Amino acid sequence: MVTSVTTPGRYRFWLGGLGFRDRLDVVVDARQIYSGRVGWTWPGVYTPVGAATLTKGVHRIELRYHGPGLRPGSGGNQFPMGPLVLGLDTAPDRTENVATADAASLCSRRLDWVEAVGP
Repeated sequence: MVTSVTTPGRYRFWLGGLGFRDRLDVVVDARQIYSGRVGWTWPGVYTPVGAATLTKGVHRIELRYHGPGLRPGSGGNQFPMGPLVLGLDTAPDRTENVATADAASLCSRRLDWVEAVGP
């Protein structure tokens, strides 16, 4: 896929769809910005798949999807993927990790998002 950027800057990439069970690499202008797997997600959810600084002009974006392997659950029909969305990153990346034992420290705070991540 080829896209044209009119405003240079740092862009974040998200992929829509129901997830991807095999490894997916996202490559922008021959530079890999993401490699990973995501299981099932909810319809309408976009998965973050990297970020890149883009100059004004044309850029080549590739999604390299690796087929099933020996990993359990990698066979069968693949989930639908797309669209790929990119947007100019204008917000500071402020992520805070809190230990489970300190979860109460999040109460009464104004937060955009709270996510519980397993071990």
